[in-house]
Amino acid sequence: MSSGPRTHGRLAIAHGVVRAADVRAAGRERNVRPSNPSQNMAREMANLRRVNARLQQDIRDKDKALQQYEVTIELTLVHI
Repeated sequence: MSSGPRTHGRLAIAHGVVRAADVRAAGRERNVRPSNPSQNMAREMANLRRVNARLQQDIRDKDKALQQYEVTIELTLVHI
């Protein structure tokens, strides 16, 4: 197989089913949208960020409640 252009206008990709003109036209497109896997990845990352933020808030809330509980225990022990 040679690496140069084919006389029949097809590339040596997938047994010649890809036309060279289609590949060149796709390369010239300016309005390129992300593929579905990229869009899915972006949605998943946004969702993970939201879940992570909620989990971090839960941790802060539990830490605050634990500190308040510890203060209550200390005050109770002081008055005994």
